[in-house]
This record gives sequence, C-alpha cells and structure tokens, in this order.
Amino acid sequence: MIFRCYEFTGCGGCLTALAAVNPKEIHRKLKVKLYSALPEASKIKESDVSIVTGCIKREEVGVLKKIREKTSLLVSLGSCSSLGGLTYYLSLKEKGDRELYIVEELTRVDVTIPGCPPDLKDITLKFKLIAEGAKPLIEKTNVCSECVYQPQKPVSFKKERTYLEKGSRCLLEQGLICQGYFTVGGCGAKCPMGNVPCYGCRGPVNQFMSHIFMDFLQDKFGLNPEEIIEETKYYLKKV
Repeated sequence: MIFRCYEFTGCGGCLTALAAVNPKEIHRKLKVKLYSALPEASKIKESDVSIVTGCIKREEVGVLKKIREKTSLLVSLGSCSSLGGLTYYLSLKEKGDRELYIVEELTRVDVTIPGCPPDLKDITLKFKLIAEGAKPLIEKTNVCSECVYQPQKPVSFKKERTYLEKGSRCLLEQGLICQGYFTVGGCGAKCPMGNVPCYGCRGPVNQFMSHIFMDFLQDKFGLNPEEIIEETKYYLKKV
C-alpha cells in the first residue's frame, strides 16, 4: 500500500506533521512517499492514496488533476488545502486578486483532515481507517466539547481581551475571543487548554453554529461586522 503526499503552496507544516507519522501503526505494508518539490504532471505516479497539502496556484491545476487521475482516494490535508487558511488570505491581501484555490474547488476530494498543523493523532486515526477500507468523516463535535475549561453558571463574559487567569476558566469568560464553539473538534482542544484561544484552523462545524457565534461576538464583545470578519478571516472561507 502506497500513500503519496504532494505539497503545493503552503508553509511545510503539514509535511512536518506527516513526517512524524509511524507507517507501522497504520498498516504493516504501508509506504509513505513525501514530495516537498512538486513533480511535473507527466511524472505523477499511481498510488492507493494521494495526499495534497497547501493551496493550489493556477499553474499547478494540471498537476492536481493528474494526481486525482492517478489515485484511488484523494486526501486534502491541512487548513490551506481545505479552507484556504493563512496562505490564501495573505495572497489575496497582497495581490488584490484571486491566485490561489482550495482543492475541492478544482477536483473531487474523498477525505478531509483539517488543522494548522493537522493533529498527529487525528492523521494516524484517519489513515488507519483509510487503510482498512473505511472512509473517515469530519467530526460533528466542536472544540469546546473537548476542552476541560467549561463556562461557569451563570456565565458572565468580560470585554477585556487580556489573559486574566491561566488554566482555570473558559477563555471566553476571561474576555478572549476563542473560536472553539463553532470550530470542528478532533484536535483535543490543545490551544485553549494551553491558554491560547482557538483560532478556528479546523474550520466551522456548520454554517448555523458559525452565525450563532458571530451574533455572540457582537452581543457580548460589542464587535461590529467588520471586526468580526477580521477575527475570523482565515478559516471561514466556506461559510
């Protein structure tokens, strides 16, 4: 069984996460090939599973489509390939026009593993399911459901956006904009439990929860629509 991973336009964090994966934990005959330099379309080889990381440039579309043609199952790994993320946003801001695309805008994606970077345990779990012939799905729970710092009752939110306490209370209660409520779980809530607000790198659970959270930011934090967009700009491309 061969997994081939191709890095398009990104920071390299997804490849670093993949390099930490132990193939023997997934399948005894699994081989993982990492391509940090993108091959020409004519040199793309057949594989059981192809993994794509990063956003896609216009001139790379042909390579992506050849990868899709040569693989049985295509995985979109990381936030840039599935949501746009920081790479997409910075390109749009600097260039002023559209130069990058997410994978599913250009071809069919079979499995999505989000995150910036994607979580090692999440990668291993989903790769195991793929190796067993199953198709893993995106979690329907949010990051808050995995966090030990649950809001107190009655909830009293503060507007001061400074670190008031460490490792004791919900960060939203402490006046920090933590996006865990509408963000897909599966990461173990590492950021908020490390006293760092979730910034939504795994994407929104669904459109409904995203809009509830935006209303919450306006009501409890007094943010106007422009400020809300600024806070959630990197990973809400699909909402």
